[in-house]
Parts: sequence; C-alpha cells; structure tokens
Amino acid sequence: MKQQKKPRALLAEDHPKLRDLYGTCLDALGFTSVRTANGAEAFQQFQAARFDLLVTDHEMPEMNGLQLIKKIRAYEQEKALPRMPIVAITAGHGELLQQLSEAGADEVLTKLCVPSQLAEKIKVLLRD
Repeated sequence: MKQQKKPRALLAEDHPKLRDLYGTCLDALGFTSVRTANGAEAFQQFQAARFDLLVTDHEMPEMNGLQLIKKIRAYEQEKALPRMPIVAITAGHGELLQQLSEAGADEVLTKLCVPSQLAEKIKVLLRD
C-alpha cells in the first residue's frame, strides 16, 4: 500500500517560543513544517520547494508578514503556480487586519489566538 505524503507547511515567526508553539500545532495536524524566523527566510524556502500552507506572523525583521504575502502572491501569479492557503497572525488590529486580508491572506488571526483556533482555521481552509 502506497503511503500518502504528509502536507508541508511553511511557518514564519520571529519569536522562538511562538515558532515552537505554532510548529507543534502544525505537526499535530499532520504537517511536515519548515520553520523560519523572518519573512525573507520564508520567501527563500517558498521559492525552493512546494508548500501546502503558509502560517506567518506580521511583525518580523527583514521582511514583515504583509510584504511576504504580497511577494508570494506576485510570485504565484508570475510563475502560474496554484494559490497556497495563507494564515496571518498579528498583534495588530483594525486597518492592518484588512491590509493582510487584501494582500492575500485567507485567514487573519490575532496573537491572542490559541493553538486550537489556529488548528480549526487551517482545517477549514484546507477543506475547501
């Protein structure tokens, strides 16, 4: 019997404890996760390999989440790649949440979210 390949998730989060927390959540959902500390690292990983999901923080050094989402969406369009689901997580509110959504985030969560909320959003996103 052929074994199914685990889905791959790309995680961009500069805070080590949150990176571990979100990574553990992704692992529990059955993903193989690649964890990066900023948007620039995440974009390099994205260009090098295929991923089924991106979970990104907004406020990060080198390249923030909004910039990362815009670059990924432009790259997908330029290379005619399928649209990868993106979940953005931010401590911001108001206009920033709308900007992340308009840039191409499929879900936007606040930093006060718990892993079960992240897991539920991911399950719904990948069901579509």
